[in-house]
Amino acid sequence: MRALIVDSDQASAWSLADRLTEAGFTVIGPARSSGEALLLAACEQPEIAVLNVNLESLGAGERLADKLTSRHSTHCILTATKASENTTRRDSIDKADYGKIADAVVNHRKQRKWIDQIPGKSAS
Repeated sequence: MRALIVDSDQASAWSLADRLTEAGFTVIGPARSSGEALLLAACEQPEIAVLNVNLESLGAGERLADKLTSRHSTHCILTATKASENTTRRDSIDKADYGKIADAVVNHRKQRKWIDQIPGKSAS
């Protein structure tokens, strides 16, 4: 499964990329901006994306998540620092908790595999 990582903080992005690679994902990126993420998504068609709520501006990650979902059917997991939880979405994960983020991505993969095993059903 392909996972796109989008975060302007490269240290955080690479730490998460290492965790996801260890869990068996093919990591795309990390992208540093919404524009870069959209280009990568168009080329690589990731099934899941982990992105920071506040990329280049307040709420940019939320807008990017909407675009990735509508254009590419990408499942998105939003992350935020506790100091910048300026989001209308309450399902974001503290971006410093790489274990919790990786667990959320792995759980998505498990759920997708389960749905794909149901005759006539698809998680896409």
